[in-house]
Amino acid sequence: MSRDQDQANDIESMRLDIAELLETAQHDVDYDVGESVTVSTAAVGLTATKYGNRSEAFITVEAAAVRYWPNDVPTASVGHILSVDDVLKLHSATDIQRIRFIRKDGTDATLRVSYGR
Repeated sequence: MSRDQDQANDIESMRLDIAELLETAQHDVDYDVGESVTVSTAAVGLTATKYGNRSEAFITVEAAAVRYWPNDVPTASVGHILSVDDVLKLHSATDIQRIRFIRKDGTDATLRVSYGR
């Protein structure tokens, strides 16, 4: 085997190790607080008294699609879309504090949110 091939194999092995570590780290979150958030015609954030100093959030969408911006205010026609049953994971206290949601169409949505460390 050539030196270049050995290096390529080593790099691929490191990638797999890093991916495995990241996957394990995601499972080590202790989700200890939850809430339900109604998303309607005015943009809403998550509840500060619920998330406190937590840096992880696991969010699922029920009833209707929503739009969100991680660091700005979305509108019904501008922002990333989350459809019913979609999942959004946040891994930063700053992202949890800043994110805002608004309903996409004519039906209110519900977010089920679990917070952890």
